[in-house]
Amino acid sequence: MPPAYAPTAPAGFGPPQGFGPPAAYPSPHPDTPGADPRRRRGLVVAAFAQFSVLFATLAFAMAIPEIQSDLGLGSVNPLSGLYALAFGGLLLLGGHLADVRGARRTLTIGLAGYIAVSAVVGFLPDSTTMLVARALQGASAALVVSAGLSLVVGGFTDPKERGRAFGVYAAVAVGGTVLAMTVGGLLTEFVGWRVVLLAALPFAVTALILARTLPADGPNRVPFDMAGTLLGCAGMLALTYGVTLDAFGTGTGMSGGPSLLTVVPTVAGIGLLAGFLVRQFTMPGGFATGSEVRTADRVGGLVGLVMVGAAVAVTFWSLSIHLQHALGMAPVAAGTALLPMAAALAIGCFVAARLADRVPQRVPVTGGLVAAALGLALLTRLDAGSGGYVGWVLPGLIVVGLGVGLALGPLLDVATAGVPLPFAGSAAATAVAAQGIGETIGGALLASSPPVLSEPDGNGYYRLLGPSPVPLWCAAGALLVAAVVAGTTLTKRPPAGANR
Repeated sequence: MPPAYAPTAPAGFGPPQGFGPPAAYPSPHPDTPGADPRRRRGLVVAAFAQFSVLFATLAFAMAIPEIQSDLGLGSVNPLSGLYALAFGGLLLLGGHLADVRGARRTLTIGLAGYIAVSAVVGFLPDSTTMLVARALQGASAALVVSAGLSLVVGGFTDPKERGRAFGVYAAVAVGGTVLAMTVGGLLTEFVGWRVVLLAALPFAVTALILARTLPADGPNRVPFDMAGTLLGCAGMLALTYGVTLDAFGTGTGMSGGPSLLTVVPTVAGIGLLAGFLVRQFTMPGGFATGSEVRTADRVGGLVGLVMVGAAVAVTFWSLSIHLQHALGMAPVAAGTALLPMAAALAIGCFVAARLADRVPQRVPVTGGLVAAALGLALLTRLDAGSGGYVGWVLPGLIVVGLGVGLALGPLLDVATAGVPLPFAGSAAATAVAAQGIGETIGGALLASSPPVLSEPDGNGYYRLLGPSPVPLWCAAGALLVAAVVAGTTLTKRPPAGANR
């Protein structure tokens, strides 16, 4: 709940390149009747891989109180912080490795490492070994997610199939969060946190088995760009560190105010990532150069992904606070209460997929972003202590779910469209990084906003009424800004002759 490259070119490779192809590489071509049908298996692999990472992340979050108690930790924030740093810092590396070594190979290596670490993390006896395992788990997850999405980006180029594929992926990426929270809460309550941390293994093993049946990686590989990779990883690492700095502090969330320790890495990270995008969009060999998709369209898609990521993080964790603490629901009941959002999101993804070859991308994107903003506005009333679940939570859940479902698939589509096929990994990693940056910012915003408390009772105790409405209002405003950006920048239309 996402930098710039200019190494000295070795002999024989020509001018410096970023995460992108030489100018001579062809753009993607539409699928043909003879296209390999196993590309659909790649979508299944990507879905299982994404869900395994998502499930493990949320299962850990649900088990935090038990982990903290059993291991005698004053705070588990370092465990979450190291995972976030490893995951965010290596996302762009994972995408580039998918281009250099092949998506299938990168995904297989990532899944193997992820399975190995996940198989032992539930049995570790102390916080030190747990810290190491969480860092390795985050690093493996970065390879899994970026290489998994690259299978979708590179495997589906026909507009109609592409829209449906991204609809499925978006439904898993966000809708799976609800299922993971429900099952994670159930396991935490009845079998203990050590079993919970192992629960993602069946999904990861399934993804690995299916990945071994995918077609071998093609021969068109690119040279490894050391300087560019270091710059990209440094940008993501600095931004993630700056936003989540208090994960290494007292465990009280974000610090009381900005300091040089947070501002400097955050600003540096933003600058490095801006340089990365400028290079990829303007320099010869950048993955976005030579594409038929306008730079403005791609930037609009990435901005939308950042805002959607922030909104999703704020929504889930605000509702988790409200349902469990204000309404007194158990973790299982709280997860179950979020299921209508997953259903609404699936419907939104289905509608967006059906519209993929019928209307311009800006139609579902702007409509979905505005709807999600309205849903968040409804949820700002959670602190009022009136209306309960049916009165305020459920309507907001459904509207947010529909809106995010409508927007997320097309945003992923337009952010990665038109990229030359040998460089699907770089485009996929950039899209995942954009959404991840939004989720990090949303989580930090929520952590920095104190919840709404009642007046103290006779014993001086306060009752938690709900989450602070400030992050919800900020997320709603961000979605409206993204809707304006999308409405003015997205021009991608269905190809001539598409069925309407």
